[in-house]
Amino acid sequence: MDNFYNRWQDYRSKKLAFLAELLLKLKISANIMTFFSLLFGVLAVYFLFQNYYLFLLFTFLHLFADSLDGVLARKTKVTKFGEYSDYFVDRLMELLLLLKIAYAYYLQDYFPLLVLAFFLFTQTVYLFSRFQAPITFARTLMFIVLLFSPINLFLFSTLAYLLAGIFYLFAFSQQIGGFVKKRF
Repeated sequence: MDNFYNRWQDYRSKKLAFLAELLLKLKISANIMTFFSLLFGVLAVYFLFQNYYLFLLFTFLHLFADSLDGVLARKTKVTKFGEYSDYFVDRLMELLLLLKIAYAYYLQDYFPLLVLAFFLFTQTVYLFSRFQAPITFARTLMFIVLLFSPINLFLFSTLAYLLAGIFYLFAFSQQIGGFVKKRF
């Protein structure tokens, strides 16, 4: 998985290099781009289930700004503040998506809350391990699945949180396995 992620990161860096250079000339840093990612992400979640086209627009802008912040950081200097803020913005979007799905008027189900609990648990373990524990992230997957929500709102909302739940259960099992291996 790391190999795929590294290749994807290299590909993005090459394809977005020209835009990163332009943004750096305009004095737009990676941290500013992370702020835009946060802003667009919050707006995307806000418009989820309310206005599909605005959800689509802000989802695209959020994911694009999130890609650009990493490219900008690698072009200049990756900082701890930048790493942490990018991590927290991405996780906040996961949290907000799960909450929005959980409290959607038509679901009325406790399973999204169970998925949310696994999300919070695995992220807590990851943070307390100083980013060393195994982890999986489902934000992008949830956004992509939710892009199909106009086809069948209930189906794709359910699919989004269930797939996220599978990711978190996998991370949880990996974290438990690592804990058991260290103890015995």
